[in-house]
Formats: sequence, structure tokens, C-alpha cells
Amino acid sequence: MSRSASAAAARGACFALSPRTFQRRLAEAGTTWRDAARRDRAERPLRDSDIPVQSIAAQLGYTDARTLRRAFRRWNGQSPDIFRRTPGA
Repeated sequence: MSRSASAAAARGACFALSPRTFQRRLAEAGTTWRDAARRDRAERPLRDSDIPVQSIAAQLGYTDARTLRRAFRRWNGQSPDIFRRTPGA
């Protein structure tokens, strides 16, 4: 089993789903497990700290903040900066 397949299996197990069902549900939602993990890892510091978006982008492996901003807008329909300012985000 590849590293990515085992990671998907572990994530699926958290939701009591088989790896294939988990991947299928993510595909129905228009995302992948890798995008879902990156989304979670981006939202947490935006919500809980003042770390600059550029630093968060670097931590997540993006080449620059613009790439993270585009992905974040695709995931949430708003920029990371607006997400950060939104109460209860």
C-alpha cells in the first residue's frame, strides 16, 4: 500500500468508512483527501493565530501565498484574510 493510500485509509477509518468510500465521498464533494487535509491545516492557524498567510503557505508546501489564497478561495469561497476576520470562523 502506498503512503498516500495508507493516509487515505487512515482518514476514512476516522469516519468509519472504507478507503474507497471515503475517496468517493470526497470526489462527490469535489475535493481529495489531500485538499481536505491542507484545508484543515490552513484553517487552524488562520483561526487561532496571527501567523502571516505567507508563512502558513510555506508550512503547507505552497510556493507562495497567492497559490494558497487561490486554493483557500476555492475551498471556502472567501480569502484567508476575510476568513481570519470572520467571527466564529
